[in-house]
Amino acid sequence: MELAFEMKHITKTYPDVVANDDVSVSAAKGSVLCVIGENGAGKSTLMNILYGMTAPDAGEIRLHGEAVRFASSRDAMKHKVGMVFQHFMLVEELTCLENIIIGMEPVTGGLVLDRKRARTQIEEIMRQYNMHVPLDTPAGELWVGVQQKLEILKTLYRGAEIIILDEPTAVLTPQETQELFVNVRKLAEKGKTIIFITHKLDEVMQTADHIVVMRAGRVVAELKSADTNVHDLSVHMVGSEIPPMRERAQIQPQAALRLNRVSHRRKNGVYALKDVDMTLHKGEILGIAGISGNGQVELAQIVSGLTLPHSGQVTLGGEDITGHDRLRRIRDGISYIPEDRTTTGVCLSWSIEDNCFAGYQEKFVGRLGVLDRKKTGALAMSMIEKFRVKTPGRDVPIRSLSGGNMQKVVVARETGFGAQVIIAAEPSRGVDIGAISTIHNHMIALRNEGCAILLISSSLDEIFALSDRIAVMFEGEVTAVLDPKTTGREEIGLYMSGAKRQEKGDAV
Repeated sequence: MELAFEMKHITKTYPDVVANDDVSVSAAKGSVLCVIGENGAGKSTLMNILYGMTAPDAGEIRLHGEAVRFASSRDAMKHKVGMVFQHFMLVEELTCLENIIIGMEPVTGGLVLDRKRARTQIEEIMRQYNMHVPLDTPAGELWVGVQQKLEILKTLYRGAEIIILDEPTAVLTPQETQELFVNVRKLAEKGKTIIFITHKLDEVMQTADHIVVMRAGRVVAELKSADTNVHDLSVHMVGSEIPPMRERAQIQPQAALRLNRVSHRRKNGVYALKDVDMTLHKGEILGIAGISGNGQVELAQIVSGLTLPHSGQVTLGGEDITGHDRLRRIRDGISYIPEDRTTTGVCLSWSIEDNCFAGYQEKFVGRLGVLDRKKTGALAMSMIEKFRVKTPGRDVPIRSLSGGNMQKVVVARETGFGAQVIIAAEPSRGVDIGAISTIHNHMIALRNEGCAILLISSSLDEIFALSDRIAVMFEGEVTAVLDPKTTGREEIGLYMSGAKRQEKGDAV
């Protein structure tokens, strides 16, 4: 067995953490290696070292048995190591061909770009790997799945033999995900070595030949996919059993929130939401599925009161609240877990305690207008204990927390004041599997108590795990409302891509 790469005894230390602690990893040529672990496990640091973006403090890298040392990612690419990032590195205004050759343009006479030669080379790569993109179309006009193919073709054009894929399915439909898996397997069959970084354990089982599990900067397990399962992988990742999902209580449907023909235009005049009709019931989790950018952000902002619709009506318990701003909506009993915790979920310079009641400070002001610090301190400690937030104390700046612990604070705050309606936008984004279990069980408990939850998530795993009904959005419209018990991922993928649309009378 020929090893494509070996990373031996890699150590990388930052001032406050050991990111990689004597880590050794290898993969055979023509194989698929999945690297998994919770947030902060060290997998991203390890891959950044392999791609030349970070230098290790100790250890060595070998490619095909030869010791190498990378000074930069350009250096790694010269050694045929490529990486496709979760957030694509494309110039949207340039064509696919121009994006592929940028920085490696073939020239004639040392001066003139040889487009014909570039096209011939790229067409041969596309034919060889059966991965095709429209070379004359601007990258910004492509679907996300095609953009990802374009990124992979960029690495192949540069001669990559080892390709790192960072969370490659995060923004793909189920159909695009399956197509990616087929392409990954074809690349491996052609002799390429694929390193797949993901937290989706079912994908690991579908794609991996070999699995490396990291925890707290160390490799804690190395397994073959044939010798393990999703449950065992989750235990290796967390170090303990994951609590089972709570049972759902049977609740009689009663409308809590209604949207009636709500429309909203973006600054460029294009509809972000178009004639959206939606009913959210008490004791229900309504999941919103869709490819990112199809109106989910605007839907959350309009329901939360951060943005007002250009037309249509929003009612809560039969009362028209269309014109209520965010503060009024908080008083109305509508809380909001935003999709980006660091920009709209917390104030990074504030303490954990202050972030625990941000937006709800009216509840802690006494007769003389003075904040009751005894009450806010008790609140913060109860939230820290309930959600097991890892912190030295409530007074430290929230920016000192990991992303997962910061998210726990946001979820604790937005679910801690008896809201009638909770908008949960990407509630488990960037959160490890143990924290996901805590957040999901908490949301089921709130649903069982009669809370109405609007769940907006790019993760179909999360949508299916939590939702009582699923509404699919495409280009600002609700194209289907479905029962997750009787609907498959492939069918939802058709609605997400716009290939299928439900007749209004067929909605669940």
